[in-house]
Amino acid sequence: MAFDLTKEDKYYYWLLTSIGLEEELVKYVTECVESNGDVSDLVQELYNESQDRNELKRILFFANIKNADVDKDEVKTRLVDFFHGQWTSRSLTLERIAECLGGISALEKSWTDFAWICENYSLADEGVFSYEEANDRLSDYLKENASEDGE
Repeated sequence: MAFDLTKEDKYYYWLLTSIGLEEELVKYVTECVESNGDVSDLVQELYNESQDRNELKRILFFANIKNADVDKDEVKTRLVDFFHGQWTSRSLTLERIAECLGGISALEKSWTDFAWICENYSLADEGVFSYEEANDRLSDYLKENASEDGE
């Protein structure tokens, strides 16, 4: 069996790559290729282009375009788990996570809670409430929505 990407993987990695977080994808395809196992043409192509974010986005976009039946709930859970892990490991700040979620909400309009989180920081910029309140809301959201596997 060859290493490949599911339709959910393609969408997940496309979203992350689109907001500038291609490291997860590059790590995955590198591990696949360096395992000396069989890899799909898609994984090999992504590996060959791993230094070019725009090319990674293009490849994933065209690989994903045929898959209208992506389980977006699964992808969203993976994203929340990813950002929860980034926050708990202190790899990303809450403010940076909010920016990322805002970027994702611009690509996936149905995830209005991501847009709401980003809006909290815009309201804090305007002085409607504090950054501490925005941080608390985001940290609560991540804690409440991370799956058990993501913690």
